[in-house]
Amino acid sequence: QTANPPVPDFWERIADNASLTTVALQVFRDDKVIKSGSGVTVSADGLIIVPYDLTLPNGIYQILYQDKISRGKLVFWDSKVNLALLKISNSNLNTPDMTGDVKYRSGQDILAVGKLAGFSGPVVISSKGHISYVVDDQIVLDISPNIFLSGGGVFNSSGKLLGMAHIKNGKTQLITSKNLIDFFNRYLAKVSIGS
Repeated sequence: QTANPPVPDFWERIADNASLTTVALQVFRDDKVIKSGSGVTVSADGLIIVPYDLTLPNGIYQILYQDKISRGKLVFWDSKVNLALLKISNSNLNTPDMTGDVKYRSGQDILAVGKLAGFSGPVVISSKGHISYVVDDQIVLDISPNIFLSGGGVFNSSGKLLGMAHIKNGKTQLITSKNLIDFFNRYLAKVSIGS
């Protein structure tokens, strides 16, 4: 008689599902990796949102998504909201379940999910924690700062994307899903005006 494999807990399932919408990012200059982090896919046709902190003038962006390595192009950014969009040629990307109508509370359980570039492909990393505090537009997460989680998605216990992790002043903070959606919609408006 063979033993059944253990059933993953719901946080593991959330991490597995979230990994389908998360990419590893490496930024090169002069053939050297200068910055690394994560990003979240926001459209099936190859748009990935990352913290602006992970961009670099004249940087070459390498995106690892599932089993593919692609070169990304910086197509839109706003340093004031710390967001940037990269475009890759891949299509049929998975996108997260995202809503801008989220209530953030101190003590709320969260899971930050990112990826790092391993020798054999992207490696999923995650950190379970909670929202430490919410003050005005600043949401601080109670997870250890990790550069590879910067740009990773932050999910609630229902698997909904709450926003994106980024490191600021030595703390892991949240860029809210509303800010992600608003930024993406600004890009879409710009593209439609330019067409």
